[in-house]
Amino acid sequence: FIVTTALSAAAITIYDNTTGSGTVVDVIPASTTAGTRSILPCPVPCTTGIYASFAGTGTVLFLYV
Repeated sequence: FIVTTALSAAAITIYDNTTGSGTVVDVIPASTTAGTRSILPCPVPCTTGIYASFAGTGTVLFLYV
């Protein structure tokens, strides 16, 4: 992911699911600054789907291959 607009004081949780529950794959911490990048190890074990739960504001670009 790449954070393009700084996040508010709330984290973003990424799940292996089609809803905001289930196995947590990653958490982008609250107040992450713009320009922050992270690449998860491959393969990411998402067998059900990929769901990002935004509890606040900010913009994140998710790259999935």
